[in-house]
Formats: sequence, C-alpha cells, structure tokens
Amino acid sequence: MNGMGFMWFGWLWVVVFILIILAGIYFFTSGFKQESTRPTSTSSTSSLEILKQRYAKGEITEEEFQKMKKEIT
Repeated sequence: MNGMGFMWFGWLWVVVFILIILAGIYFFTSGFKQESTRPTSTSSTSSLEILKQRYAKGEITEEEFQKMKKEIT
C-alpha cells in the first residue's frame, strides 16, 4: 500500500482527537448546568433544623447549640 495505511491511521487520530474535544466541551458545559440547579440557602432544610439535628445526635453540646442558634437568628 506504500504509505496509504499510515495516512488512514493519521486520519483516525484526527477523528479521535476531535471526538475527545467534543466530549470535553459537552461535559464542561453540562457541569455548569448541574451547578446552577443546586439548592441555595433557601432549601427545604433550614440552618436551624440542621443545628437541631446535630444537637439531637450529640455532635454539639447545649452550650454550643445555644451559641450557634443565637448567631443564626
């Protein structure tokens, strides 16, 4: 084939390279879409509810609970 095999092999790498770039663009842009749909501070679980849960689990003491509650409200 006198070099024709190498030419096709070269084109194959060009196609693979283009596919990698397109996949990267797709994943990069879809990552921003997911980030924008994340819940903000107005989510269903408020800070006070989380604080109460931590106190109930024993993660924080009553003194810490009262201090953090005062800072939240």
